[in-house]
Amino acid sequence: MKQRLLLAFLLLTLVTLLAWMFRPRHEALGFAYVSERNVTLWNTVAQVREPLATLHYGDKVEVLNRRNENVRVRTAAGVAGWVDGRVLIGKKAEKKSLESAG
Repeated sequence: MKQRLLLAFLLLTLVTLLAWMFRPRHEALGFAYVSERNVTLWNTVAQVREPLATLHYGDKVEVLNRRNENVRVRTAAGVAGWVDGRVLIGKKAEKKSLESAG
């Protein structure tokens, strides 16, 4: 009985370790640029939140995650936080706006 429990524990530990090693990595979804003069980078999407940094027009950010209209980004300085997705422009949107302006 003790040997079976020990074996079950070891197998469970091995499966857990393998699952952790092969877990999906949170890779970037791409890059975007800030389209407003000043944008606050928030620590969370909750109602009660704290500002982490201020982004400026043209700043390039790495898109990490999306939640409804909010986007989690990482700045060039390595600060990760949330912004309203409507203040970001991707390369496709930037290309379209340049074509319509020209």
